[in-house]
Amino acid sequence: MKKILVAAALAVSSVLFVGCGGKPKVPANAVAAAYIDVDKAIWNAADVIEMMIGELPKERRKKAEEEFDKFVKEHKKDISALDADWMCATVEPRKNSSSLDLAIVIKCDSKAKLPSVGASLEELAAAALKKVDTINGCDVYAYLESGFGSPLHQFAGCNGMCIAFVDGKYVVCTSVKGFVNDEAKAFANRMIDLYKDGKGDTSDDFGDLADIEDDAVARIQVAEAGTIADILGVRDDIEKFGEEIDDEDLAEMLLDVENVTLDVNLSDDIVGLVLNVDAGSRELAKVVESAFNVLQFASRVWSSVGVAALNDSMNKVLSAISGSSKKAKGEALKAFGKQAREAVDVDRSGSTATLTVEFDTEDLLEAVVPAMFEGE
Repeated sequence: MKKILVAAALAVSSVLFVGCGGKPKVPANAVAAAYIDVDKAIWNAADVIEMMIGELPKERRKKAEEEFDKFVKEHKKDISALDADWMCATVEPRKNSSSLDLAIVIKCDSKAKLPSVGASLEELAAAALKKVDTINGCDVYAYLESGFGSPLHQFAGCNGMCIAFVDGKYVVCTSVKGFVNDEAKAFANRMIDLYKDGKGDTSDDFGDLADIEDDAVARIQVAEAGTIADILGVRDDIEKFGEEIDDEDLAEMLLDVENVTLDVNLSDDIVGLVLNVDAGSRELAKVVESAFNVLQFASRVWSSVGVAALNDSMNKVLSAISGSSKKAKGEALKAFGKQAREAVDVDRSGSTATLTVEFDTEDLLEAVVPAMFEGE
């Protein structure tokens, strides 16, 4: 069962990389944002794990069901008490630096006691982390990662997070460069003010960030090209480039590109991704559609030819989550490749081009799971 939980955790974490209540506030200088419907993500993932367990060989299925039911029973009360609604991450370029400012906000009841530990998130933070400040009446703690090879350092040029609790409703986490310096404090202050008092400018580019529906559990969105150009201060450079090549329409077309949106689907019906590019014009949308068609063809080639070539190199990866024979792992990879052949679809409507990668959850699990555990 541990192998199954590891596999499920890897699958969910790789996808996410959330609603009722107040919508997230995206700061004005954000160039990208991600939203996760926490409640839907948790229980949809649980449905998929249950389906996965149902495809296990009989000799493993009963024990797996018992362990998963026990896991859910132990943590269901914590999930209910926490009442996590959504999570939102935003990314902003840091002024006069190549680094990024990363903020993660979770809407939940941070004062509620979690039955499994008898303490709230705020109490756990006070016990385990170093309090570094009080900003606008909110206690701020520091969590530091060791080493410059940490994921946070590699992504945002920082090695830790400031963690603040706002009115028992929001957990606001902001990136830290080095220790809690003036720059980090200013960024934390700005995000706390935004959620506590609604103070500060917000972006107009992410109005539908939280409007996910159906099988989607998350959405990742990039700001409009013109907004990004203004934030980075390169609009004049792009326009000048258009003048230099005697094609000002091209520069204008590039600056008119609107949101790029990636929806993550995870349910007992569908697992997959939907990428929408609002190109701002039909002409550019046709170009994007052509690029998507190339990707669709490449995925077809990979699923038909590349799977066989990758069989040996993927053997070690599959061994981490399954103890089945090499032959069975190869069969699992082939089964996935067969599903992948028909998974990719390309469409265009007006100025929006869409790339969809969609698997039927039941068909995928029926093809892959039994083969992965065959011969154990």
